[in-house]
Amino acid sequence: MSQGIKVYRELEFGRGGMGGNMAGPVWTVEAFNNAFGTELLTNAGFETAGGGDPDFFGTWTEYAGTGTIADEGSLVNAGSHAAKLTAGTSYNTYIYQAATVTAGKQYTVTFYTRTGDTAAAGRYKIYDASNSADIVALASTGIAATTYAKMTRVFTAPAGCSSVRIYLYCPATNGKIAYFDTVSVLQAASLGDVVIWDTTNTTADLFHFTSTTSAADQKVMGMVYSNEIPNQQIGRVQIWGPTASLKANGTSPIVVGDLLCTYTAVGRAAKASGTGAFARAQEALASGNGTLDAFIQCVGVPLPPSTVTGVGDDTTLDFGASTDITVQWNSTANELQIAYAAANTAIRVGDATQGDVILTGNAATDLMTWDGSANTLHFTNASKVGFGNASTAPNLSISASSTDVTIAVGTDDSAIAIGNGTNSADLVVYGNASTDKLTWDASVNTLSVTDNVKIGLGNNATTPDVSVYWDASKLQVAFAIADSVIQIGSATQGDVVLVGNAATDLLTWDGSGNTLHFTNASKVGFGNASSAPNLSISANSTDVTIAVGTDDSAITVGDGTLSADVVVYGNTTDDKLTWDASGKTLHLTNGSKVGLGNAATAPNITVSATSTDVTIAVGTDDTAISLGNGTQSADLIVYGNTATDILTWDASANTLSVTDNTKIGFGNNTTSPDISVYWDASQLQIAYATANTAIKIGDATQGDVILTGNTATDLLTWDGSENTLHFTNTSKAGFGGTSAAPNITVSANATDVTIAVGTDDTAITVGDGTKDADLVVYGNAGTDKLTWDASANTLSVTDNVKVGFGNNATSPDVSVYWDASQLQVAFATTDGGVIIGGATEGDVKIFGATTDDYAQFDGSASNLDLRGAYDIRIANIGTLDFPSQVAGNATFTVTGLTSSDIVIISPRETTVGSLVVDKVEAEKLTIRNSASETSNVECNYYVLAKAS
Repeated sequence: MSQGIKVYRELEFGRGGMGGNMAGPVWTVEAFNNAFGTELLTNAGFETAGGGDPDFFGTWTEYAGTGTIADEGSLVNAGSHAAKLTAGTSYNTYIYQAATVTAGKQYTVTFYTRTGDTAAAGRYKIYDASNSADIVALASTGIAATTYAKMTRVFTAPAGCSSVRIYLYCPATNGKIAYFDTVSVLQAASLGDVVIWDTTNTTADLFHFTSTTSAADQKVMGMVYSNEIPNQQIGRVQIWGPTASLKANGTSPIVVGDLLCTYTAVGRAAKASGTGAFARAQEALASGNGTLDAFIQCVGVPLPPSTVTGVGDDTTLDFGASTDITVQWNSTANELQIAYAAANTAIRVGDATQGDVILTGNAATDLMTWDGSANTLHFTNASKVGFGNASTAPNLSISASSTDVTIAVGTDDSAIAIGNGTNSADLVVYGNASTDKLTWDASVNTLSVTDNVKIGLGNNATTPDVSVYWDASKLQVAFAIADSVIQIGSATQGDVVLVGNAATDLLTWDGSGNTLHFTNASKVGFGNASSAPNLSISANSTDVTIAVGTDDSAITVGDGTLSADVVVYGNTTDDKLTWDASGKTLHLTNGSKVGLGNAATAPNITVSATSTDVTIAVGTDDTAISLGNGTQSADLIVYGNTATDILTWDASANTLSVTDNTKIGFGNNTTSPDISVYWDASQLQIAYATANTAIKIGDATQGDVILTGNTATDLLTWDGSENTLHFTNTSKAGFGGTSAAPNITVSANATDVTIAVGTDDTAITVGDGTKDADLVVYGNAGTDKLTWDASANTLSVTDNVKVGFGNNATSPDVSVYWDASQLQVAFATTDGGVIIGGATEGDVKIFGATTDDYAQFDGSASNLDLRGAYDIRIANIGTLDFPSQVAGNATFTVTGLTSSDIVIISPRETTVGSLVVDKVEAEKLTIRNSASETSNVECNYYVLAKAS
């Protein structure tokens, strides 16, 4: 937007058809349309909820399709709600709202959008609902970011269009999310519209304007001079000169010479009845909306009256019956003088309606302004408020720059007094927020600062050497530089006393005795909070107590670089406990014990040592040795053969750990345990001392076993209660090869199970050739299944379960199934065929009621052999070629013949027996063996039926 402010001056001749009557110079400025007009959408920020899923947003029409729509309450651009659209497999999730428009007018669509990640942007479309056509076809917003950005699109309503729909779509990628908020549709500002300054958005290098529905709005900028200025676009606004295009309303009739101000309808002017005039009518408007010839003057100067009376130098203007006030321009003094006839006379600017008063200083930009609407007396940065002495050298002056206010004095050691010693006044100085302040409360003689407001000491005001402040719970003294020092006292010492909970609870630095002393009820606390220190030291009349406030606290003597020995004496000087820092040794003399529990003379547990052994003895049978007490814990470290072989109980982490290659043994033999568990620096090893050793998890009561994979959700779970080994969707069961590249993997997602092989031509075997196994695969219901019965060597499918052949699994080319009464072979397309054999022939044999009844196609002999009692019926034929051997009493019936058909029976070989040809009906031919023939006599013949 940084283009610089542009002002245009040009000569107008008859703009708007007024000819020479409206000729004259016109001044315009370049300005930015920032939301002119009335919003055409409702619930544009999704703040009003609908009736609930699927109606989330009320005034919006919603279509989830294969995705989802949700009311987003966290990731918003403004307010508390936004629309969240998640794409499904068809990317067809959208919402839309209709807006009423006028054909030929320009409109601006704006909205804010963001995405769930940076992979795919949301989409939008602008649709002409009147003409059923796209104005802007479905397109990407181009914004694929995790923060909101503004999208703007200008369009013109086509001819015949009175309604448009604004569509907001999900991304065009399955699972991706688009968020939308703060949607807007605004009509462009057009020639003749009245606009006002947008004082909240105007920048230093570009004017902004908006619209008003307030009559006599004093923020008038002028009239739109461009044909159209869409929302969020730049155009020209006329601020001075003649026009024939000013839009006005004549509800209060307008006559030539009337002053005009803003109206309660957007973009309209009306007859002025008070302040806020920006134009004078040059044409009448009796009623309703129309356009006027007018003269516009919006340059910060009020329109002149109809007549002007001049007043010369040193001439007085008298006001009031007794010349109460006299106004004169004194040419000698070069000043305007206002004289009062009586004391306490007042000059009042404005009455019930406020107005501004501006005094100009040395330059046009040096101003003192009384802003009546804001009740504010304002001085520009170069102006000062002076007090005392002369105006050119006041005793005290107050001035301001763009960032600072300066109070300057004219004489060294001047004092600024608040109050007069009798009547006092409080002083409040505010900080960065209204709750940050420094207060002098005169009535209680207290100077106070609010929480976290700092008192700084040192040269740098923004970063003082020392800052003192109250953080709502304690007094903080903060240093800007490390190793800063707070010193109390100088060459002469003094005591420092801190009082505790009672007047007798004291912490005293006795300067003369160089002693820091605590009374018996006082403690020295270290770490954490003062009310609950990590470690505290206290004393009564006989004992000193060191207490810790937090579990796992450590007491350190030395700092790791400089060490110190600690010696605790016992009953004699030979009985002592010594921490030898240089030797890194805690030592008890041989006659000494460490006693724990019960009485000091008869402890529950004692630890003692001789020259070779350490003994832990208990005073009572079944005594337990505990580290920690359930509230406060302690770490335990046990070293092995070397300093790097360690067993550690980390109490804060609830972890028992051993270093690499340090073994945990189970079983009777400590040097060669039955099972050893250890980490070899890359993997966990479980080693057995003897073959066929078993690991059993659970006993009479079951339990679950869970192995976590690459993430917390990748799990292998043995569910003991369900007797189930379960893999999450992202987990695999691998067989053979390596763990990274197994020969076979079994995995699953939410819908499918996949068995993948790592090498081509890999075989999956069920059974081992000696011991077999049945295999059952269930279908849509518990009764739909495919079964391999290994003991019967049978692969079976239940009724109506289909075996499909062809590429499409859901709609195979050929389906074979048993429909509970017969075997069905179904084709997906017409003219499907079944071929038995190929380059190499084969036999096909079909049995009848008995094993003697069959039909056999002998592939090697190309022979169809029918045995037993068969009836073969063939209907609607043209030519029938029937080479066959028929045994027994077989009857062939051919239908579809007419009385004029020629039927030929042609023997293939020597005919044995007698053939009987019956033509008992015109459309039916029957050929059969005679009843006298022996059942095993073969008859060979052709049958040819041909239409005449």
